[in-house]
Amino acid sequence: MGYAMYYGNSLYGYNPYGYQQYGYKPTYNAWAAPAPVVSGPADVDMEELEKIATKANPVATEAFGYIKGLLPSSGPTVRNGQVITKYGDFPIDVNSRVSKADRKAVVPVLEELAAVMKQEKLNARDVEKLLTLARDLAAKLPSTLEDLDFDFL
Repeated sequence: MGYAMYYGNSLYGYNPYGYQQYGYKPTYNAWAAPAPVVSGPADVDMEELEKIATKANPVATEAFGYIKGLLPSSGPTVRNGQVITKYGDFPIDVNSRVSKADRKAVVPVLEELAAVMKQEKLNARDVEKLLTLARDLAAKLPSTLEDLDFDFL
């Protein structure tokens, strides 16, 4: 009685280790995730995003350093109704300075982002909803930082 020879089998019987008999080169891994299928335009987009990320990294690094140094490294961040920063204590305004219209535009994006980030396996419908909300919010942003204020929505 014989058996089928296929890649990964040795001449002396079945090779359960997934390596060739001599040379220790991995053969086939049935549990490996398939490589993502990426279209040509997506490759171009990724290249452009990588260029942007390369240019933005120094700015982001500086901003993260600023943010990390702004609040105390340990202990309370709010005391007696004031936010503690390295520049001093700032009172928390009881009335929100963000208008209802602005909250109505931003909060759904944040809630959907939180919902997607909580998922162990991403749901395409939720990701689609998040990206649509983010795109709609981005369309309302001004084209330059000089034009940015909190009444743009």
